[in-house]
Amino acid sequence: MGLENPTLSRVTSHQTQLGTRKDTVSANQLDARRPASLHKQKAVKPTPGRTAIDPAAVDSSGPQVRVTEDRWSDLLALCMIREDDLEVLNGVEEVITPIAAEVAAAFYEHVLEYPELRKIIESTTSVQRLEGTMKYYLESAFDGMFTDRRIEDSKRIGMVHDRVDLPLMSYIGATLQIDRYVYPALVSRFSEDPVGLCRALMAYRKMLTADVAIIVQTFIDSRFVTAQSKSELLVDRLGEQTAHLGSQQDDLDRVAASLAAASQQAHASASSVSARAAEMAEQAAAANELVEETVAAAGEGGFVVARATEAVGKMRDSVGGIVSETEALAQQGEDINQIVGVIKAIADQTNLLALNAAIEAARAGEHGRGFAVVAEEVRRLADRTRDSLSDINDLNDKSLLAVKNVRSAVETTAREAESVEAETLSASESFRAIQDAVTETAQALQSIVNDVAEVNGSSRELTVMSEEVAQTAENLTGISTELATSINGARQLVLEFEAA
Repeated sequence: MGLENPTLSRVTSHQTQLGTRKDTVSANQLDARRPASLHKQKAVKPTPGRTAIDPAAVDSSGPQVRVTEDRWSDLLALCMIREDDLEVLNGVEEVITPIAAEVAAAFYEHVLEYPELRKIIESTTSVQRLEGTMKYYLESAFDGMFTDRRIEDSKRIGMVHDRVDLPLMSYIGATLQIDRYVYPALVSRFSEDPVGLCRALMAYRKMLTADVAIIVQTFIDSRFVTAQSKSELLVDRLGEQTAHLGSQQDDLDRVAASLAAASQQAHASASSVSARAAEMAEQAAAANELVEETVAAAGEGGFVVARATEAVGKMRDSVGGIVSETEALAQQGEDINQIVGVIKAIADQTNLLALNAAIEAARAGEHGRGFAVVAEEVRRLADRTRDSLSDINDLNDKSLLAVKNVRSAVETTAREAESVEAETLSASESFRAIQDAVTETAQALQSIVNDVAEVNGSSRELTVMSEEVAQTAENLTGISTELATSINGARQLVLEFEAA
């Protein structure tokens, strides 16, 4: 059994129906209605070295088809579409119209076999709607007209293909499914007229090529407009981001400058505190020695109570010195309180600066990670300093209280010394009280010496940390400079892109 072309059988069946219907014209009448360009022409007899049909015999020669827009008229001229080509297509309309719906169904049945194309169709439209559009498109291709409306229909198809993101290669490849039906129909129609068949095939190919060219060009134009719009939007956003980065870079410069100034101030303050702490340590050591001498003098006074008159004179001198020293100690205690207040304020400011630095480091992202670690260490040191200062303040208050007690005891001693001759026993007891008070004072002074030494060490650590902060601020300034260079480069690129 031989193979039979199903499409050719369907076309033959349609032609048979046309021949048997009562309202169908006869073959002679069809020939009469056929344009002169489709009248059977005698095929050129094959000769060696020559084609069976002369290409010139199938060329169209009618007026050039034109439309309103010049570029599409130029395209139709390039595709060699003339008025007699439209007549040829109109002359075979009776074999195309009956199979138009079948061609459309077969076309989309083939397209739906591909998952990507099926997904596009199912998400944007329906197969029934597309089949109706394809049927209209195929029938209009053989209606003998090529007008602005056909141009607009083809452009609309191109824009829709761009909107649904249909791959061009899929559209162009799928058009072969139309040829699969049209070619057999035309061959069946002109089975005994080779020249007429060639004219019909060429007219069809011209029409299809022009349609595909219009659709593809519209797709490209639409895609270009979309890309250009996105590019302009990207440029605008890049410009906005560049301006924003410029503003942030200015803020970064200001923060770096403020941080550098603050670190310098902290360094100067820490150096001053360190110097004052060293001075306080020396004074406290001297006071401690003086207290020890006072203890010795008080002990000696207990043994010379019998020599009251002479001892009273010496005691008064010693008491005067003690009063002076206790006043000096009281003043030093007040000075310590003031210094502690200054150091506490510095620690609080350092803590605030460390917090601000941590925030700025977080904004700087990866570049600020190392700086964030330094800022956290500065904050911890400030907290430790503040805690130590609280302890110093408590101890200093105790020292001041002890100094006041000493003054009170010394004044009592002075009054009792005036009556030492009559109250020798009371003087002896007073000497013991003085000795105890001075011992407590010595202990308090030793605590102050220790605390001052700790403050001195903390101030040195604060000095080192302030130097590290200054170095970090300098590094931050360098990063800001690099950022400014990058921003200027980005701005230049934006300007070059806009000028292109």
